[in-house]
Amino acid sequence: MDERVKGLAGLGEDVSRSLEEARVASGGAARVRMRLVADPPKPKRRAAPKKSAKKTRYLAVVAAAALAAAALPILAHHRAPEPRPDLEPVAQAPVDLTFEHASEKGLVGAFLAAPPAADLPLTFSDGTRIVLSPSTRARVSQIGPKGARLLVESGKLHADVVHTGDAKWAVEAGPFEVRVTGTSFDLAFDPRDESIVVSLAEGSVVVTGCMLESDGRRVSRGEQLHVSCKQPPTTVTPSALPDAVPTPTAKKSAPAPSAVVTLAKEGKHAEAIAAAEAQGFGVTCDSLTGAELLVLADAARYAGKFDRAGEALLAARRRFPKSDAAASAAFELGRIAFDVRHDLDAAGDWFDTYLAERPNGPLAREATGRALEARHRAGDGTRAERMAVRYLAAYPDGPHAQLARKIIAQGGVDR
Repeated sequence: MDERVKGLAGLGEDVSRSLEEARVASGGAARVRMRLVADPPKPKRRAAPKKSAKKTRYLAVVAAAALAAAALPILAHHRAPEPRPDLEPVAQAPVDLTFEHASEKGLVGAFLAAPPAADLPLTFSDGTRIVLSPSTRARVSQIGPKGARLLVESGKLHADVVHTGDAKWAVEAGPFEVRVTGTSFDLAFDPRDESIVVSLAEGSVVVTGCMLESDGRRVSRGEQLHVSCKQPPTTVTPSALPDAVPTPTAKKSAPAPSAVVTLAKEGKHAEAIAAAEAQGFGVTCDSLTGAELLVLADAARYAGKFDRAGEALLAARRRFPKSDAAASAAFELGRIAFDVRHDLDAAGDWFDTYLAERPNGPLAREATGRALEARHRAGDGTRAERMAVRYLAAYPDGPHAQLARKIIAQGGVDR
């Protein structure tokens, strides 16, 4: 091979190495140019035909070297592109909380009924824990990434809500709502007289509803709020709580019915039923007022004596017809038929009875929803659809609204 061609071939190899070293040594272009000056190609001559291949290789090597030399300054000063804002990672949407009860996954909107003689804990994925007391009925009506809304139909609960700074929790009980951010409190709701008791152990809550200010009433640590739609609210603190008020005790000569009611109101349910039975349960029922019979029925339910509860409720309806106590007794009989005896037809009839006697009563929404659910589960499509229409007309955003729409869409048939 001609010495000039060999020299140019070596030059090409040098250029290739220089391209690799461009990031480190910015003077690579100068070295290439010096090499070209030190060993320039000879003036172009007319080549013999047999040497045309050598000439072609010669020109190709020279062109490649020149092109590489021109590219070196560009490569040496090249910068990586700036990151584009539109390619920044997109934050994932927040995930809703979940909850469990009795080792089962909780469902939004499903009824939750604590057993007659045991608590029902609800455990949420953020660490919040809500414990339903025996026989308490409730449902998780809404849930989101920062909290949930609990609807209490009746009964008591204890809540330990985890404080996260932006937690959004609420407990709805009849006409009342308790707004919570992070706290520990107890709540008791009686739908018959639309009364609520909220006791704060930690933090604070805001309670809104009837008889309260438009912006609600704040209840702080150590305070207890008792409010009813039938009387002005009262707020007491531990220092004001009656620690020296004597507990009512029945003298030996006192009538047994009074002792029974006292025991029931103190939460001594089993003792109250035992005292009523010792006197004679029927005799006790015949000596109590309508409101007292409802108290006795509650004590029997909490004690797991559902037959006795039924007796007290039927006595209220027999002795005080057309009264509020009689209407409430019909609702309670419906709950026992539905939850305990699983007699759906009887449950639907009792809820219908309450609605017939108190169409706009404090339990009307719950009675309409429960009647709807009872008819639906019993396969009574005609009455289920009729009740669904009635429910949506009165409570389009109520807890049974989704079921009502489903029943109407299916023509009342459970598919």
